[in-house]
Amino acid sequence: MSIDEIEKKITFLNKILLILKEESKSDEEFILKKYVELESIPKLKLAVQEKGIRTPRGTIYQSNDLSAIIQSKPDNINIDIIQLAHKIFKSNSRVINKLYN
Repeated sequence: MSIDEIEKKITFLNKILLILKEESKSDEEFILKKYVELESIPKLKLAVQEKGIRTPRGTIYQSNDLSAIIQSKPDNINIDIIQLAHKIFKSNSRVINKLYN
């Protein structure tokens, strides 16, 4: 890995860190940011329940609901967070598929 590549990664991670530290404006944004931080749907589910966030139907979020939000592309959320969440989700999905398929 070259110095330029390392500097680019550091710059990207600093940008992500600043975005994660900002206050979330919506439940979807909170869910995506928390997923980038935790990198796990079960841990994310617990964090969402602790915060008291519920679905529009008034029920608690299930893993499928959270996965659908992570895979979506909401317009009002920073594209870097969305892309990073998609990358983490895809990587985690591959690991699970290898274990169980």
